[in-house]
Amino acid sequence: MAEFTIAGHRFDLERSRVEELAAGVLPEPVREHYVVVRGRRFPPKQVISRVTGLDRADFTTHQARRILKRLGFVAARAGGDALLIGGVRTTARHARADLTIAGRRYNAPITFCDPWPFGFNLLGQEGFLRFFRLELCAAEYWLTVEPEAAG
Repeated sequence: MAEFTIAGHRFDLERSRVEELAAGVLPEPVREHYVVVRGRRFPPKQVISRVTGLDRADFTTHQARRILKRLGFVAARAGGDALLIGGVRTTARHARADLTIAGRRYNAPITFCDPWPFGFNLLGQEGFLRFFRLELCAAEYWLTVEPEAAG
């Protein structure tokens, strides 16, 4: 447990409590900074506001990042990752998205690349692919998808 002072208020925070409170929340879009909590990227102010009950105007993003890093979370700047795919230099941007099929909701990480000069576009969908059984023939441009049985 670590003690922090935010906006004149003292808080005793534990990593496990932060993880517990963030688990039930959908991450908001990341603008410039993010913190990774249980594999999901959150704006740091969203997490600190959730665990303390403070208004986000009461503290800065940098204060939130510093606190979360002291608790052992990874904090970084958002932005693209430079990739070389099939001889083409591109920039990958990461996000999370919801997909609903037959009333079942899936939430997964996705990646968008710009430019993307290829006709067959699976990069960026791998986060959702883990929920399905796939048969793929890239040479003939077809894909068979079946949901995995809920386990």
